[in-house]
Amino acid sequence: MPYQSIENVPKYVPEKYRRACLEVFNYAWHEKFNTLPEEQREARSFRYANGTIKDLMKKSDNEIARKNDNGGGPVIKVDDSKHVIMGVVYDPYTGWPDIEDTQNEYITPSDLEDLCHAFMMSDRAVDVLHPLGDNPNLIVVENYLERYPTPRDREAAMSGLEHDVYEYIIRDKDGDPVDVWHSGAWIAAVKVLDNEIWQQIISGRLGAFSLEGLAQSIPVNKSDICPKVRNVIIRDWK
Repeated sequence: MPYQSIENVPKYVPEKYRRACLEVFNYAWHEKFNTLPEEQREARSFRYANGTIKDLMKKSDNEIARKNDNGGGPVIKVDDSKHVIMGVVYDPYTGWPDIEDTQNEYITPSDLEDLCHAFMMSDRAVDVLHPLGDNPNLIVVENYLERYPTPRDREAAMSGLEHDVYEYIIRDKDGDPVDVWHSGAWIAAVKVLDNEIWQQIISGRLGAFSLEGLAQSIPVNKSDICPKVRNVIIRDWK
């Protein structure tokens, strides 16, 4: 439901950004995602507001940046005992049907599968903040595509046909939805051997996964490549 007052804003939002969070969440609820089912609408509005607040914290206090829905992939799990962080590298359904990413581009589920596989067959380079390098203290220990409701849905998605997808909701400790990801998303888990980098993860300074590489961009009609989603099945991430 829309926030009625600043008191409704999640407690983790810093005090000076709470008014902005209220305004952006309500904007997303009433205008951007108003055609979605209520639970899905709430999760998408949270993600939109969270992205804006992260931008705000990097910029001037009075600037509200309308963040594109397809920013860095969310962190799913942080295991402090094993120093392993798991997150979404790329989600082909984030913001669906507004599928463009932050570079105004898009990777189809089929092409993303090829990328995920090619990554595993290459040097599996991982680094911090895109320096075009490979940090030996960051080791990929898991790498996969999130499953679809049925094998038939997966096959249809890869072929550009109608299919169902799961939408997983990440909630904070108060039970409020803070992010989502979907079937077909590229998921990776990274073992962190550098304690300084791990402390940046624990503190929240490093809080997203991001894909980098070289590719050929081909102009296309959005309607030709937009996934043909029949049903979105909502699930809570446990």
